[in-house]
Amino acid sequence: MPDPFEEARSMAQDLIENLDPAHEVEQIRGIHKMMKRSADARSKQVDSIQGTLKALSRTLQTAQISTASPKYSLDLQQFSDRMIALDREKYSISRNIAEVDDSVEGLEAQLRNLQREEKELEQEEIEEEEKELSATCLKLQIYKELGITLQRDDTGQIKGCKVLCYPKRDIQFIDFEDKFSRFYYANFLWDLSS
Repeated sequence: MPDPFEEARSMAQDLIENLDPAHEVEQIRGIHKMMKRSADARSKQVDSIQGTLKALSRTLQTAQISTASPKYSLDLQQFSDRMIALDREKYSISRNIAEVDDSVEGLEAQLRNLQREEKELEQEEIEEEEKELSATCLKLQIYKELGITLQRDDTGQIKGCKVLCYPKRDIQFIDFEDKFSRFYYANFLWDLSS
């Protein structure tokens, strides 16, 4: 059987060898050197990119300056022809604008008229709905337009009528009696009112 003290001592010896601070310090120095080389390389790369960027900026600035001031010249005849063509185009456009403005004003007036008519028709429709006449009211209105005014007794029954005879300029009073038919009274009233 192995000695427990011996086993613990060998484990402590292995642990001490693995925890050697000299070895870890060497690793840290190596990592530090590698980081410094990487930082130097990045710095050189950034300097190179900045130099390229400055060169491209100067090229861009030169290109912008050269395009901002075109180096062409027209002779006097081409210039005057171009100005005349532009003036004609300007007058043509202004004439078209004036025509469009006139047509817009006409269409706006037409729109206002149509809106006014629409409101009037809506108002008439509302009034017509309010005036829904029953059959009796409609008959009475037709009788009145023919010059016939119905007369009622105390119980509300129709007992006779008053007829305005327009051709004779006369007023006739007629009492309805049961001895004559409705057909007779209709023909008689029609003859009197026409």
